[in-house]
Amino acid sequence: MVEENPLISVIVPICNAESSLNECVESIVRQTYRDLDIILVDDGSSDRCPELCERWAYQDPRIRVIHQSNAGASAARNAGIAVARGTYLGFVDSDDRIADTMYETLLGNLLREYADVSIIGTSLVGEDGRAYVPCEKHCYLRMDSAQAFKYVNIPGYFHVAVWDKLYRRELFDDIRFPVERCSGEDYPVTYRVLDKARTLIYDSAPQYFYHLHERVTLRLRVTTAQSDETAAALELVRDRYPQSYDYMLYGHLIATVGNYNNIILQGQRSQWLDFEQRVVRLVRDALPRVMRLPEIPKIKCMQMLLLYLSPALYRTVLVPFKQHHARALS
Repeated sequence: MVEENPLISVIVPICNAESSLNECVESIVRQTYRDLDIILVDDGSSDRCPELCERWAYQDPRIRVIHQSNAGASAARNAGIAVARGTYLGFVDSDDRIADTMYETLLGNLLREYADVSIIGTSLVGEDGRAYVPCEKHCYLRMDSAQAFKYVNIPGYFHVAVWDKLYRRELFDDIRFPVERCSGEDYPVTYRVLDKARTLIYDSAPQYFYHLHERVTLRLRVTTAQSDETAAALELVRDRYPQSYDYMLYGHLIATVGNYNNIILQGQRSQWLDFEQRVVRLVRDALPRVMRLPEIPKIKCMQMLLLYLSPALYRTVLVPFKQHHARALS
């Protein structure tokens, strides 16, 4: 029996997001789907966020506020999950905003397809407010777990991040975000969800607006978390969904090279020489397989081929390439 007007719990982790918080919460409050349980988790903010959260709770009875000592986004999301009342769960970052119809669309697709997870398209918003949509247009996919592990690793579809999705609450009965992580915390959660879900729906309509300029400080963190988590997922896919293995291999390759790029851009190569060797070996072993995949951009393959052939030349061209790419998105 389908529940009429089921409650959706929307969890918003917040830390020193005073400049963007009102726009974020307003976009949630404005949703055309009204049956929302909105949980604002103030994770030890030192700006006006605690006051703003309480003001929003006073204005809208659907909003509840949790104040906690700073423990990171994972702990904030876990705190929201612990008190969520909804049949379904969603996550929105306090730096971002969502289209008025996002949760109506997500829930409608989920119920129509009897799915466990519903996914929506994303629009990237630059510093000047211009939006860039990186996903394929007019795409609607009904997937099982094997297909989901394929498409999450193909450029132009959906992300590993949790904020573009709506979940059946039961999926999180035994899943929580890793509190020891300051980066890449979405990866183990999403991979476990993709494994547990029976049916997943993806609708490419871009209704989540991800603000790029708010993430500048995040890029300063040097970590191999994404590489480590995609390596673990690769083993899972090898055992359970071998038909999607090469796509997960590409995802692992992109995550690992991305971690390496960050190391170079932050000028910390001398501290990560062992990881550099690991990256070059991975490119050598994986690139021949992933180059055969028709959906993989050839330009990405050429970049990784350069890394394998000449790490020194790759490092030389990486900085101006990234600067040009950043200007193109701004």
